[in-house]
Amino acid sequence: MEELNSDSIWNYHVWNEVWMDRSDLGYGAAGSYGGWQVVDATPQELSDQMYRCGPTPVKAVKMGEITKPYDCDFVYSEVNADKLFWRYAGVNQPLKLIRKDTLGIGHFISTKAVGEWKREDITKSYKFDEKSNEERATMLKALRQANSVYSRYYLNEDFNDVHFNFELRDDIVIGQNFTVVLEVTNRSTSKSHRVEGSLHIDTVLYTGKNREQIKVVHFERELKPGATEIVRDEVQFSEYYGKLLDQSAFNISCLASVKDTDYDYFAQDDFRVRKPDIKISFQGTPVSRETVSVIIRLKNPLPMPLKKGVFHVEGTGLDGALEFKIAEVPVDGTAAATFKYIPPFAGRGTLAAKFTSKELDDVDGFLAFEIQPRPEDLINGHHPRMNEVVARRDVIP
Repeated sequence: MEELNSDSIWNYHVWNEVWMDRSDLGYGAAGSYGGWQVVDATPQELSDQMYRCGPTPVKAVKMGEITKPYDCDFVYSEVNADKLFWRYAGVNQPLKLIRKDTLGIGHFISTKAVGEWKREDITKSYKFDEKSNEERATMLKALRQANSVYSRYYLNEDFNDVHFNFELRDDIVIGQNFTVVLEVTNRSTSKSHRVEGSLHIDTVLYTGKNREQIKVVHFERELKPGATEIVRDEVQFSEYYGKLLDQSAFNISCLASVKDTDYDYFAQDDFRVRKPDIKISFQGTPVSRETVSVIIRLKNPLPMPLKKGVFHVEGTGLDGALEFKIAEVPVDGTAAATFKYIPPFAGRGTLAAKFTSKELDDVDGFLAFEIQPRPEDLINGHHPRMNEVVARRDVIP
């Protein structure tokens, strides 16, 4: 496969929304374009020769009005693009569209819920439901406005008959083996197809780049009309551990062809092996200006000891980060640290912990909690800020 441009697909991206009037845009079919606007401080493309993006009306993004200022086409592609896969056969050969993925972009658009430590899903403010007629109509509307030769290819192509689908568990913890299952289905009701291809398992950065190959599995299957064949491969921890990149992300892809036809197919998916959470708990109830014990724990998920481990803890009322060194955590063992904590005032508090070691890093945990007032605090309204830390480190076998 040949890349046509420098775009890549990131696992996540962050921007801000601001509320403002957009009297400069007038009114559209859905009314005013005022309201929430996208303002991105870390854009990935130039806009008028500068790295900037927005303000982009969220309403215009949802309606596929990609010509509206500012940078609506870029924001639209971030949340509702279709992934297109092309085969490049040479300089003098036409490009061939071999697959469309209409569902791969724009999942779980989120913001923090008002007054709660929860995720609020705002996907529907940016796009219509996937697989709905409104979403497809909006995509076609955007494509007709796009000034790109590839849009014309896309609008005139049909889907192919052979369908690929990956089955990937999303709850794999680092340290475990995992199995990649590829389903290949013949949608034809009258004709058999012989499919041959290769299954590629790579580690990637969250930006989708800098991939490193873990393994390649070659396969050939005879597909009778309406039949589904399975390609299965187990990836051992020892095969992927030394090749993991930032965010522990994997890209699984399949490039295949149908014998005796001109059809080519490409399918891909990505997932992450997740790292365990650090558990933070109180021995008692946190009360303003009263000592309470805090315990942080992390179970070793790897089939090897963790050496030279360090907990770092920050939180409400702590003057700086606390550090607890753990010499070694055995296989199936739990690293633990205990410290005395005095909440400085009543109200909301937070504690955050991170663990690093030679074998496992970038593991974190977070706890939001309510600090109860003392009776005398309620009487005199006095809430001094203070903290005290007395630490103990431990390893539980």
